[in-house]
This record gives sequence, structure tokens and C-alpha cells, in this order.
Amino acid sequence: MGTSQSFKLKSNPNWTSAKKALTRIVTHKGDMENNYRHLMVNMRDAIGDSLYIGGGVHGKHSFGYAGGAALKGFVGLVSSARNGGIWPALNIEPGTQETHIRTMREILDAILMYLSTDTKYPHDDAAAINAMNIVLIEIMRGCEDEMDVNERLQNATEDNVRKWIIDYEIEYILEYSAMVFQSHIFDKCDQPDAIRQQIANWLRGEIERDMTEQIRSIDLATEEGRNELEKLTAQILDIWQQE
Repeated sequence: MGTSQSFKLKSNPNWTSAKKALTRIVTHKGDMENNYRHLMVNMRDAIGDSLYIGGGVHGKHSFGYAGGAALKGFVGLVSSARNGGIWPALNIEPGTQETHIRTMREILDAILMYLSTDTKYPHDDAAAINAMNIVLIEIMRGCEDEMDVNERLQNATEDNVRKWIIDYEIEYILEYSAMVFQSHIFDKCDQPDAIRQQIANWLRGEIERDMTEQIRSIDLATEEGRNELEKLTAQILDIWQQE
């Protein structure tokens, strides 16, 4: 569960409690279900008013804005690609030099550049784009060129897209937490990827239980519906506040 970036852990009792919960997860101590919940509750409390909840400008919000923007952009991209292909969806004129891309990595990088944000919170920007990269790699697994990408997106069902939304939210939360705790825990952990997968599996179960119907109710074909995606990260982190 490593990342190349980390930042100084804020002096905050909730960050300290979140760190303790994650340490217990890494060392497999205590009730793991409680450890996962304590991690998320204390992360949410520590982020506090800095969590973007949708609407307006990002301002002081250090987490949630970049991810919401990337997710909204991605769902819009899928919709556009279904109608006209990946290049028009990326605002790139077909047949130009920019479309002379030979590798899937270059195609993915073009998508990531289109979806990237540039806020005053680089760690939020990085978490958003790192998470999108992970999800795109999985979505495009087996694709070899532009034609394969177009076919994958054009054949995507609404259930596929909604699964990708959940996949993205999980990765976004994990990428941000990895940056927060990188030097404190993950640099010292023998199996960071295994810990990441454990937390991801737990998060998926929680999100699917509490958020599936809400996500299904969003009209992804409309701008108004896609605007609702900006609120998802905050709504997910609030799941455990209500218990």
C-alpha cells in the first residue's frame, strides 16, 4: 500500500487515533472489524471541514475535491466515448499527431492527463490520479490499442460503470491514507499490498451494503446526475459516523 509521496502527519488527536487503528490492522491485533471502523471514523474526524462535500469551489478542502472532479470527468468520458470514440471524448481531433499513440500506456496517460486536476492540495491531486490509474489499468486489462479501448467503453453496461465508481472511491481513499501514513507505518510494513487489499475488501463490503442503492439512483447520463458524484467521497466517509 505504498506511494512515492507522503506528508507530515498533522498534530491532531484523531490522526493519532487513526494511526493507532492502522497499526493494529498491520500487526493483526484485536478485532479487525473494529480496527477498520476506527480507522475510517478517525480519518473522517481528522479531515474535518477540509473534506469536500460537493458544490461550489474547492477552497480550503484538502481532500475530496480532486477525486470528485476526476470521477465526474471519467463518467462523462465514458458517455462521450460510447458515442464518438476515445479521441473526441478527450477533445483530440482524430487523425492528428496526438492520436499516433502506439501503446496502451500512452493511451492511459492521455486519459489521466485529461482527468487530472491542479489544486493547491497536491496530495489530493496525486491521490485522485493515482487511484484513477489503478482503476483504468483494471478496466482496460486485455486491451491492446485504441479499437480495443473503444470497444471496452462502448460495451460497458450501467452496472459496469457503477462498479467502476465504487472501485475508484475505494482506491482514492486508500491512496490518500497511504500518503498520510506512508512514513509512519507503510514504510515499516513487510506486506503493504496485502494490508491494502484487506482494507479494500472491507471497504467494498461496507460501500456496497450502504451505498449501492444510492449510486444506482444517480442518473449518470445527465450533468446533474454526474454532479452528484462529487459528493460520494464525503458520503462514504460519513457511513461510519452514523453508526
